[in-house]
Amino acid sequence: MQDAFIEERISSNFVRKIKPPKVIRAGVVAMTPNDQQPFKDLLASRRVRKFMNFLANQSYVYFNMALATGMRRGEVGGLKWGGT
Repeated sequence: MQDAFIEERISSNFVRKIKPPKVIRAGVVAMTPNDQQPFKDLLASRRVRKFMNFLANQSYVYFNMALATGMRRGEVGGLKWGGT
């Protein structure tokens, strides 16, 4: 909007009059080993692996890597899998 105002495409920049909402950031809450175990059990269960064969194996590796290292979603997703 500011660029449009500067280029005289609009007569006023009404957006400047709007107050942005306050952002309340929640703290990070890490899973305890007791919280992690049911999730690991679900990933390792035969029912899940039978239902989603390849995808379940990838998810198992993905989530175990995140739980073991504390990596965030984007960090694990950015890993390059494979050899040299």
